[in-house]
Amino acid sequence: MKALNSLMPADPSSPSSYQAIKDYYQISGGLPAYQQISNDEIIYDHYKIRIIKLAVKSLPEVTFVLKLPLKWNKPLPAIVLFSGYQTGAQAIQLVDVPDSVAYVGFEYPWPLDISDQSAHWDWKRIEMIPVLMAMTLVWLHHQDFIDHQKISVVNVSFGNLFFPLAQRILGDQGFYPKATVFGYGGVGISEIIGNHFINKINSFELEMLKIMIKNQTWMIEPQYHLPHLRGPFLVVNGEDDNVFPRKSRQQLVNALSVAPKVVSLPGGHIQPDRPDLIQNFMKEVFLFLKKENAL
Repeated sequence: MKALNSLMPADPSSPSSYQAIKDYYQISGGLPAYQQISNDEIIYDHYKIRIIKLAVKSLPEVTFVLKLPLKWNKPLPAIVLFSGYQTGAQAIQLVDVPDSVAYVGFEYPWPLDISDQSAHWDWKRIEMIPVLMAMTLVWLHHQDFIDHQKISVVNVSFGNLFFPLAQRILGDQGFYPKATVFGYGGVGISEIIGNHFINKINSFELEMLKIMIKNQTWMIEPQYHLPHLRGPFLVVNGEDDNVFPRKSRQQLVNALSVAPKVVSLPGGHIQPDRPDLIQNFMKEVFLFLKKENAL
């Protein structure tokens, strides 16, 4: 894999910039082939778990977890959870026991490379996330037990930053979700991170930090890819969210190709230890997906 281009192009939203992104990821001719290397199943009283691992050349392993009913008699609609930076196994335990749907929890690659009794930050594991997300959705499209016409994506927090590029890549190959949810997220990675340093460093250091982040993350930056996605969309925000600034949240809404349904819920940023916020969020998600005939 080539070294990351440290300079953001003059127009990162241009077709030539997108082509440069695909060239960097080496996917100009399409996504790479994969090989399923494991499919482990654990059966519980009311549902079953499958842990899937895919090997893809020049990429980290793709790992995701399915939460399935014990029995079904027709292909299942799927809800793919690109959540905060937790494991897919944790994410799917935060949702209800499935009745007639398959939940899919994506496992983010661990950003630390541990070798020779030392550890160092490996940025490539982070920048590969959109391609790994895309591979997960491709696998689902190839499964007979999944209803290919009813695969929906629910992005939560951290997942909002990476999914837009993943879906743009999939769109090139004719793969589109039935419906897409953006929950508790926003755009402008440099501003989101910079917002947490406003009172910790001086203004000059803050601007330098933002420039560095823009140059490091421009390929992934969601605002350049959101206009190329296909709806319908639901956007759910927390009224008092202090992780994604209000401007960042509104810019996400403005960048989408079609006007989304927007819902604002009481409370702050969604967290795994706030079952009340998760319950309220998933209630809105299911109302939306049923309205769009995605379930």
